[in-house]
Amino acid sequence: MNANNTAAIYVPRSADLSDGQVADRSNPR
Repeated sequence: MNANNTAAIYVPRSADLSDGQVADRSNPR
């Protein structure tokens, strides 16, 4: 269930910031 929570947070964040995936990977807040 933990994995689901993380994915759910990363999915919306990516959509909001076109380059969210790269930013998140470079600077995991």
